Amino acid sequence: MPLADYQSRIDDLVRDQEGNISDDQRDRAIDDAVTEYARHQTHTRVRLTAVQDTIPAQDRGAICGYAAALLLQQLAAARAGDTDSTINADSVDHGAATDRYRRLAHQLRQRFYDHLGVTPDKPRPASAVVDIDLPSARGHDRITHSHVYR
Repeated sequence: MPLADYQSRIDDLVRDQEGNISDDQRDRAIDDAVTEYARHQTHTRVRLTAVQDTIPAQDRGAICGYAAALLLQQLAAARAGDTDSTINADSVDHGAATDRYRRLAHQLRQRFYDHLGVTPDKPRPASAVVDIDLPSARGHDRITHSHVYR
């Protein structure tokens, strides 16, 4: 699936009729989504260009959903600055649109993490300790780890 297919699927998910999201913003969201996907896929090399796509077919929808979630967050942030009119003739509730964008972004992001089987709020270990008792290069015991204690 080339990059253009990802772009059109994300456009279908976001439905930005007002043109608030530029093509550059959409492409950055795709790049961020692929980066987030690759962060959780350590055993696979991930590559997405205009002609090459190494992402498995079953994961593409989740990546598009994550990219759409990033764009919906941008739309929510843009709408957050809108204020309600003091004139009753303007019946648009700007706060409701912001909440809808945020909820949808949260749902799409959660669907991405559920698909990958990842808990995003779970802390990752900062380090690991491994004790490997190997002989030296010459086949002898090490000074602090003799074979007697193994």
